[in-house]
Amino acid sequence: MFSEHTSIITPKESAVVWRYMPMDKFLFLVTTSKLYFCRSDRFKDPWEGTWPKQIIDSMRSDEVLQQNSENKDALLRLSDAFKNIIYLNCWYCGSHQSAAMWELYGMSGASIAIKSTIEKLKKGILCKENVYIGKVEYIDYEKDTLHELNSLLPYFIKRKSFEHEQEVRILMIDIPEAGTRIDKNLKEGVLVNIDFKTLIDVVYISPSAPKWLKNTIQIILNTFGYGEILVKESELYAPHNY
Repeated sequence: MFSEHTSIITPKESAVVWRYMPMDKFLFLVTTSKLYFCRSDRFKDPWEGTWPKQIIDSMRSDEVLQQNSENKDALLRLSDAFKNIIYLNCWYCGSHQSAAMWELYGMSGASIAIKSTIEKLKKGILCKENVYIGKVEYIDYEKDTLHELNSLLPYFIKRKSFEHEQEVRILMIDIPEAGTRIDKNLKEGVLVNIDFKTLIDVVYISPSAPKWLKNTIQIILNTFGYGEILVKESELYAPHNY
């Protein structure tokens, strides 16, 4: 279930979000009503979940930690291990479709984009664990710092090179059972139950998709009881009519 967090900036409920995906992932979503959350250390970006340089330098120079190198090493190991229990699901935030996102994730032809809102995300996620929804801040890791020290904040920052993603993240902490080691042998992803009808506003078909795909998507939605969900063809590259 959604939970507020004082350190995480959640966009207003009316903010529009999108998730671009190939057809196979959409079919999995429709047939299972489960959203896949990827473990944070499995992302391609090696900077995922890391602190800005100023904070790392501050940790290394802290007088208490300097006096006890074991404490310093333990703190750094704990920060690294934390990545193994953080799971993320990522969305694009913007009122309009993104040409860049279609190019990156949805131009295989048989691809779709799910349109939703922050309010729908809050209401549509059904897991018992707390989930946090936050806007990603794009920073210069060499020069910028964070406004406070909180263990979740590194998962809501990225380098400026990724600013085109305009990302909103849903974060879940999957705490292992007592006695279980927090290491890289844990599951690479978790499946979270959703209310499909609540979560999804509109399904958009890729601008490069064949014409038959819209009807196919509509038939699939009808089959699983989601016939009221609107299916639209993307008009991203349609010529203007004036």
